[in-house]
Amino acid sequence: MPLFSHEMLENLFCDDVIVCSKKGIPVDFLIPECDGEVITLEGKQSYLGRTAANGDEYHVLIVSSNLSVANPPYPVLATEFRKRYEVVDGKAIPHSLPVQAVVATQEGQLATAWGSLLDVHPGNYILRYKRHDFAAIDREVFAATYNIL
Repeated sequence: MPLFSHEMLENLFCDDVIVCSKKGIPVDFLIPECDGEVITLEGKQSYLGRTAANGDEYHVLIVSSNLSVANPPYPVLATEFRKRYEVVDGKAIPHSLPVQAVVATQEGQLATAWGSLLDVHPGNYILRYKRHDFAAIDREVFAATYNIL
């Protein structure tokens, strides 16, 4: 699969942009004790465990087992987790922060700000959190977890 450049991804957000936000669905999460990998709907992703060597640069794994669609665990940098989620009664509740999205029309891969390569398929959504900070999400998971504003 071709790798989408940041320039190409930024250009996608010139037309037909969707503004959306996460639904307030509480999800389970865990903080891994060691580094590892998970297989997500968008491909294999590495994560950093909470170790002395990693310091504050570790991941939180979001475990969305209570959704109506299959959504394997996925990593979020701890610093981003604290910005995007509130922990209430042991569950992570996403803040309703607006983000931009476009529907992918071609296959490829995108490099995330957290160092993973995600597979993008036509019909998937590409999210832009801020300049050069992108993610890809399966269309069924998008429909179950995002509101279009």
